[in-house]
Amino acid sequence: MNVVAIALIPVLVPLVLFLLSRAANSSAKKGTLAYSKALQRVGVPAALGIVYAPATWFAVAVDLKLHFNYIAPVDYVAPALALRFRIVRTLNLELDAAVPVAGADRHTALAMLSLGYRF
Repeated sequence: MNVVAIALIPVLVPLVLFLLSRAANSSAKKGTLAYSKALQRVGVPAALGIVYAPATWFAVAVDLKLHFNYIAPVDYVAPALALRFRIVRTLNLELDAAVPVAGADRHTALAMLSLGYRF
């Protein structure tokens, strides 16, 4: 189940960025935005981690998030902590926080709130 989601990330992210850049370029030609060339970069995300689930509706995860080849060969390496909540049987909510410790993209911290469907 999670393997499918991880396998789709490198495919879906570039596709969404490509479609958004095309939409922005077509709007720019109509005069609503400043015209610029489309951003033609693709990054590769990866994550390794462990999960502890003390209850069926709650889990804590410790991850190592990695991102490659978007702005540099190694964009960031970030340890992360995630809280995962099951809302209903197949719907999940995740709050994730990470602190980049290495790489070219040096944010102070990263946070993400996501809603997911697992089958």
